[in-house]
Amino acid sequence: MNDTMNYTVMPDSSFLHPLLLQPSADADVPALCALMNLCYRGSEDGTETQLQGWTSEVGLVAGQRIQPDDLLAFIHRADVNFFCIKNNADIIACFSLILKNESTAASIPADNQSRCEFGSFAVHPHYQAQGLGKQLLSWGETFASDLNCTTMQMQVLAPREDLIAYYQRRGYQLTPSRAPFPKQLAVGTPLQDALSLVLMEKTLPAS
Repeated sequence: MNDTMNYTVMPDSSFLHPLLLQPSADADVPALCALMNLCYRGSEDGTETQLQGWTSEVGLVAGQRIQPDDLLAFIHRADVNFFCIKNNADIIACFSLILKNESTAASIPADNQSRCEFGSFAVHPHYQAQGLGKQLLSWGETFASDLNCTTMQMQVLAPREDLIAYYQRRGYQLTPSRAPFPKQLAVGTPLQDALSLVLMEKTLPAS
């Protein structure tokens, strides 16, 4: 984890002060779970509602996206950096970076070309369409480059063509790699037969 930092965004007048980007703490887990379930599954309890975001999986996957115990264990993994953005005391966005090198050290030797996986990406629907998600993705790429990662990866549900196009506009390319929906994990129940995830990659500039 890196030290807490101030991260200034300039979306619109609804933000009257700089937003705080910081590593997530244990006390943030309930709010993070609520945010991720809202953004991915349509409501805080994992049931479908009218409030959906651009990461919504409603109609593709049912059930909760994340459980508190699982998220807590994930945050404490040595290869994970998990960040959140707070507007005052409210968590309104989050993302994670998983270092994919063989070592679980916080920093990677400069001569070791390594990959980083961007995930757990959520922006509260009320704060979307203001440039916040784009800035968080860019910041995640910069942070990964500072750790000497050369490639950023992400997995996207194959039917989400609009989301795939969004990442393509930001320099990510589809790879031939596909993986079945991870039914063995407590991340929901697929509603389509043979639901799969595609792997996208972007080469990062040298830090």
